[in-house]
Amino acid sequence: MSLSAALLTVSVVFLLVLLIMLASSIVKVPLGHVGIYEKLGHPVGTLPPGVHLVAPFISKVYFIDTTEKTIEDLQCECILTDNTPVRVAVKIRYRVGDPMKAKYEVEDPHLALNKFAGVITRAIVGGMETEEAVMKVHKLNRKIMEVLKEECTKWGIDVEEVRIREIEIIGQVAERLAKDHEYRRRLPRGARVVVVRGRGEN
Repeated sequence: MSLSAALLTVSVVFLLVLLIMLASSIVKVPLGHVGIYEKLGHPVGTLPPGVHLVAPFISKVYFIDTTEKTIEDLQCECILTDNTPVRVAVKIRYRVGDPMKAKYEVEDPHLALNKFAGVITRAIVGGMETEEAVMKVHKLNRKIMEVLKEECTKWGIDVEEVRIREIEIIGQVAERLAKDHEYRRRLPRGARVVVVRGRGEN
């Protein structure tokens, strides 16, 4: 191989390496996301939406979605203090507020919120009697919201709204409440109480 051919080969290889390095060093963070920037497996910061240059080969960028999310119909079942079984449907609006915590403090922040919200809803609603639960939905919304906001912060999640959409009551007490229009009048707009006959009832 002649000297000129060897130089040409080296030049081509060098150019290819440069192109590969350039390609691996350019990262585009989509709108509505934040990039978690790691070097050699260690987090070094976050990247806002846009095009960024990072160290080639030793860097990795994870995209965290920070747009608003909604759990439309979280279903929870519990027994109230007066032994009335109910099923509660809850709507929750939230977003990732701290991408670093959402990435490193919990494996799946969305799943963690879903499960924790179910536990908290059962605990809070289950601590009330039937009439109090169906008449004071706004109070339940507020209490669930307060607990979720405080606890989910450690996972980088900002809870923006909690709204009970429906309370389904099963049992004889449901028949009595079905005839009482006062508690329905006091329900917040958008919340519903559904009366369901239990098995064996006439």
